[in-house]
Amino acid sequence: GMLFYHNGGRSILGFYCNSKILIGKYDFGVIDYTKAILGFHSLPLGESRHDSDLLGLVSFITPQALVVVSTKPKFQTQYKIGRYSSINAKLDLTGCLLWFPVFQKNDKFSPPSLVFAWSNILTILDVQTSKHKNEYDEIDISVGFIKERKWVCTESIDIIKQFNSEVIFVMTRSLRAYFLSRNNLKVLKEFDLINRNLKYLNIFTDNDIGLAKKSYSQSLSCFKSNIFIFDRTEVSMGSLSNWADILMDLINNEKYLEALRTSRDQYIGEADLLLIGLPEDDLIRHNLVRGYIVQIFKAFMKTMFQNSQAIVNGQEDRYSTFLHFSLETCVVIEADSDLYDLIFDVFSANGYCSLFFQELEEFILSSQIYVLSPTILKAMVEHYFKEGDLAT
Repeated sequence: GMLFYHNGGRSILGFYCNSKILIGKYDFGVIDYTKAILGFHSLPLGESRHDSDLLGLVSFITPQALVVVSTKPKFQTQYKIGRYSSINAKLDLTGCLLWFPVFQKNDKFSPPSLVFAWSNILTILDVQTSKHKNEYDEIDISVGFIKERKWVCTESIDIIKQFNSEVIFVMTRSLRAYFLSRNNLKVLKEFDLINRNLKYLNIFTDNDIGLAKKSYSQSLSCFKSNIFIFDRTEVSMGSLSNWADILMDLINNEKYLEALRTSRDQYIGEADLLLIGLPEDDLIRHNLVRGYIVQIFKAFMKTMFQNSQAIVNGQEDRYSTFLHFSLETCVVIEADSDLYDLIFDVFSANGYCSLFFQELEEFILSSQIYVLSPTILKAMVEHYFKEGDLAT
C-alpha cells in the first residue's frame, strides 16, 4: 500500500500542487500484505483552536503498526506503536481508525482523540501537545498521547465512526453494531445489521497473513447523530430517538406507567444520557424532564379509573403499585403540593381515599414527605378519626 500527501494552492504564477509519498513505494513485484494500509484519517478542525491544528496530523494503520505523522511545518513521525500481541489470533485481522477533533462541552473543551482498533481490541488515546525551542530558537510543537482506554470485543472490528461528540459507533465482522461512550467505552446500545444487504469490497482476497478478505468500510457512515447505510440496492438513513421522543411515543400509546418509569430514570440519570441527548448536569437535566413527568401524571390520571370494575378484575393491586411509585417519583423530583393534590383528588373521587393514605403513611413516617397541602391534611385527619386510629 502507498499513502500520498498532496498540498495544493494558488500563487501569482497559477495553481500548484506538491505531492509526497508518506508510506510505501512503487513496487510491481510480489505484494507485501504486511505493509498494506488498512485505514487512514487526518485530524479535522474542531470547535476551538488546538496546538495540533498547526501540525496537520495524519494517522494510518497497517497490519503491523499504527503511525501518526505531522505534515506541517515538516514531515515528522509523532507517534508509532506496534500491533498488540493480545489480540485474538483466531479472528480475522482488521484495522481501522478515527480522529475525534476538539469539542466544546459546558464551557470546557475536550482534547482531540485518536480511536483505533486491531481485530477485537479498540483503543482511545487523547492528544497532548507540548512546546519547546529548537536549535534555531524557534518554537516546535510535539505530540504525545495520554489517558489510554481499551475495549475488548468478541469479534473483529470492521468499522469505527463518530456518531456524535460523545459516542463512538462500531460495527464488527458479523454486522453487530455497538454504540460506545467515548469517555469510558461503556456499551450504551447494541443491535444487529445482519438483515441488511450491506455492500462490501473484496480487497485482500489472496493474502496469507489472516487479513479479513471482505471490507465493509464503505458501506456505512455517520453524520450528526444520523446513520447512513449503503445497501446493494438502496441507501437508508436512521437516527436514535431522543429523550422527549421516547416519552411522547409512550404517552401516545397510553403506556403511562412505563412512561413514568422512563422519565424518572431520565431525571435521576440512570438512562443512557449520551444516546438520548440529555445533559449530564443534574440541574439542567432536572429542569428539562420535570415538566414531562408532571404531564405524564396528568395524562395517566384521566384514564386511570375508566374501568369501574377495578376490584372485580384485580386492578386494585395495580392502583396500589402505581400510587406507591407516583409518591416515590414526587419525592425524587421534589414536587409541589399541587401534584400531591392532583393524585389525592383522583383517588378520593374514585373511592380510594383509604388506599391513598395507606401508601402515604409510609412516606410520612420515613420523613420523605413532610409538607402537605391543607386539603390533604384535613382529609387525613378525618380519615384516621373515622378509622379510630388517632395515634397515627
